Amino acid sequence: MVAWSNGDRIHLSSEHLKELNEDYYRKLDQIYDRYGNRMWTQRAEMLRLESGLKEDFSDRLWELDKHVQSLCCLMDAAVMLIDWDCVVLGPETNYYHPNLVMFRMLIRRCRERVEQDPTLKSLFMNSNVYGLYVEMETVYADHKGLGWVV
Repeated sequence: MVAWSNGDRIHLSSEHLKELNEDYYRKLDQIYDRYGNRMWTQRAEMLRLESGLKEDFSDRLWELDKHVQSLCCLMDAAVMLIDWDCVVLGPETNYYHPNLVMFRMLIRRCRERVEQDPTLKSLFMNSNVYGLYVEMETVYADHKGLGWVV
């Protein structure tokens, strides 16, 4: 049996959770194998791939009723897109940079999760990722569409 429910919560066997983790790390290794020595030249793209993988893992956790872990994983997926080596918050980076677009999309998904489970609100509002989002919107308030793509 992989999972069972008592009507309120879904219970997951530890073996299935271990398989989810192994699947995540296997896919992550494939990303690293694919980029190899080109890791620094295409770092922004690689971060988007990693973030997408983490987002998928978060979705699977959410379906299994692991809401706190899922939200934390989704916030990690968002914050990893802002890497100080390739995407820096500031007017010199385009507001529509692919990493920042994906970052804002993940923030919207975090908000949707908080709406579905209001007990997660303080976790999200007090997080580093929400602070980065507020900073980004403040920095770009007068600069949207200006700047250049990294």
